[in-house]
Amino acid sequence: MSYRVDNIPFWLKPFYLIYSYVMGWFLYALAWSVQQTCRIEFVGLENLESSPNHIFSAWHTYLGPYFSVFVKHEKPHAWINHPLWFMKPIHILLDKIGIQEIILGSAGRGGKDAADQLVTYLQKGYSTLINPDGPAGPPRVLKKGVLHLALASGVTVIPMKIGVSHYLTLKTWDTKRITLPFSKITVVYEKPVRVTQENFENAGKVIAQAMG
Repeated sequence: MSYRVDNIPFWLKPFYLIYSYVMGWFLYALAWSVQQTCRIEFVGLENLESSPNHIFSAWHTYLGPYFSVFVKHEKPHAWINHPLWFMKPIHILLDKIGIQEIILGSAGRGGKDAADQLVTYLQKGYSTLINPDGPAGPPRVLKKGVLHLALASGVTVIPMKIGVSHYLTLKTWDTKRITLPFSKITVVYEKPVRVTQENFENAGKVIAQAMG
């Protein structure tokens, strides 16, 4: 049996929570400290004015730089995140950066129900971040989940690119980038894409191309 963050045995839970909170706070402190040394530039902020909330879309490789930039969200966010036990520190990190709602789910583990819940939050005015090549690749290949979310909710997609001048590359499927201190981070918000039944396939190509 694979334990989830919400079904840890009672006898193990105290140790699990101590470990998770220590690691979650450590990750947050690391992201915050790196942010303090970096020069951050935002490009395309005018593209966020089209509507009050958005589905932000960025390749999975940019999660590290994302956390180095967005240490605190000001507007409400709801994210889908992997439910398995080892993700609890990440859920704590998400809470610290201002993600108000974490919806448990992934491909093959309640992903459809999680997507339905997320649509409800999007319709209430929440934003979200989707990595459309996750959770396991192939890298930089857009899966259609982000398109279905946009179509069902009526919320526009903002493709994002995050450039980092100095970073480490992990040997993971997504070649995840870890921001190094004293880097320049450039966050680019591309033009919003509204997904309809008529442009569904083409919208996916536009979003993938805009993410670089």
